[in-house]
Amino acid sequence: MTAPLKRRKPNQKRAQETRARLLESAEELLSKEGFSSLTSRRLAKQADISVGVIYDYFPSMQALMYWIYEVRLKKRVEIFDATMMGDNLEKPLKETFPAYLARMQTEHMWSQLDLELDNAAESDAKFGELIAQFREELTDRFCAMFEARGSSLSKAELRRLAAYSHAVDHASLRLQRNSNKDGKAFYGELTTRVDLMLMQRGGILDYEEVEELIELLVAD
Repeated sequence: MTAPLKRRKPNQKRAQETRARLLESAEELLSKEGFSSLTSRRLAKQADISVGVIYDYFPSMQALMYWIYEVRLKKRVEIFDATMMGDNLEKPLKETFPAYLARMQTEHMWSQLDLELDNAAESDAKFGELIAQFREELTDRFCAMFEARGSSLSKAELRRLAAYSHAVDHASLRLQRNSNKDGKAFYGELTTRVDLMLMQRGGILDYEEVEELIELLVAD
């Protein structure tokens, strides 16, 4: 995967620490105040560095956003591969899917940060185009898992299932944004149910297995 926006790669420990601080500070601003708050001045203040240092590493704030999304997506792919692919394809989904959900939750991969990154992509056409290749990788993983488990759906049908799953995730994040604890749990449960129904539609879970997983994952 090659990013279309070049950035400086730190080779020294100090440079690596600065870059890590930029990532942490940018993610904090995005999560708490939204992507519109992520200006060079706000980020410099948050990270306790000069504005010029930011541009030592990134040619623009758009390039910085692209990098944040790249880091986030690589983490999602890593989690998916570690829990759903490889040797895990030989295990039943009643074992691998709960492990995937648990790891995603532990790593806070369905969070306000993810919603703000999606908002940025929708609000900035150029940024949306840049991250399209990364979204494709998630879709490819989704389809590969279904195919490896024997789904009879065509590639086009599987890609539609993947698109629907991504849309449900995004809608759930939006609904959870201003919800209380009970509301967040409610929308999270619905999202899990949809994912399981998509697996049934794809032919890799039967009705009884779906009901078993629902009882396991969304029981009070």
